[in-house]
Amino acid sequence: MRNFGISNWSMKGKYDIHVHSYLDDGGSEMHIKDIVEEAEKKFLDGIGIVMHYRETVPDVDVYRQMLHGEKNLFALTQLIEEIKEIKRTASDNLEIKVGIETEIKDLEGNLNASQEIIEKVDFVIFVCHWIPEILPYNLTSLILKHKLKAIEYYRSETWHRIIEDRDRNDLVHRYFGMYKRAMLKFPSAILGHPHFGDLAMYKIIEDLEDVHEYLLDLAETMVKTNTTFNITELMAKVIENPSIDDCGIGKNFWNSLPVWINICKEKGVKFLPGSDAHSLERVGQVDACRRILRGYNRK
Repeated sequence: MRNFGISNWSMKGKYDIHVHSYLDDGGSEMHIKDIVEEAEKKFLDGIGIVMHYRETVPDVDVYRQMLHGEKNLFALTQLIEEIKEIKRTASDNLEIKVGIETEIKDLEGNLNASQEIIEKVDFVIFVCHWIPEILPYNLTSLILKHKLKAIEYYRSETWHRIIEDRDRNDLVHRYFGMYKRAMLKFPSAILGHPHFGDLAMYKIIEDLEDVHEYLLDLAETMVKTNTTFNITELMAKVIENPSIDDCGIGKNFWNSLPVWINICKEKGVKFLPGSDAHSLERVGQVDACRRILRGYNRK
């Protein structure tokens, strides 16, 4: 089992595992030197600088423009080199790690990054912003480019008719199977902000109680494979106040999210906080993450 370089990081220290730089989709001020200075100023113990990495993304125009193969690899190489250089002058009190945030690309749980790329970095965060091979990729383009239009579409009769023709139990089974296979194939990786809100957005489920048994199984798999739960600041804030959600997922779903958090806590899943910062002021902002995990047990 590969150690992704953060086995000593935990919620007990002051860590931010999820920060994006100017080489990715972070703000123009998010140079590595400035991110590290901000982390030192806030007395962090460790900072994880990540880059969105996808080698192939069929039909997703935004990602095809921003994050396709050659440009992706060039930027990642530059990120790795800049972090090597900055480590020479950074405080010994701050650990600096480099990672990728990549997508589950198919129902077999394969990631959208080659093993060669995975071996170049300290850690891997894997996410799934859509449901591969279940729902069409061009709808994901709509979400990425025109969020309000996407929300309107998923509330329409057209979408209602499409989803009514699908076997929702089968969709759920395949969806969670995809996550489980990814964990088994890539042990010690990090599951990025897993709230499964796409299931609610697509009207497949109403709340997480609908998939309780799948959540139990997934949490047990996370423990078995040493998969870490990257809880992000926005995710934690939406748990505290569902009305701030702007994705059209629905308050009922967000109100049920503590079910998943509680299951993971009870099963012994390891958590790491991440700001998902795209601007300097957000680096190290993980207070809501800590509040949620300190004792939040709403059922």
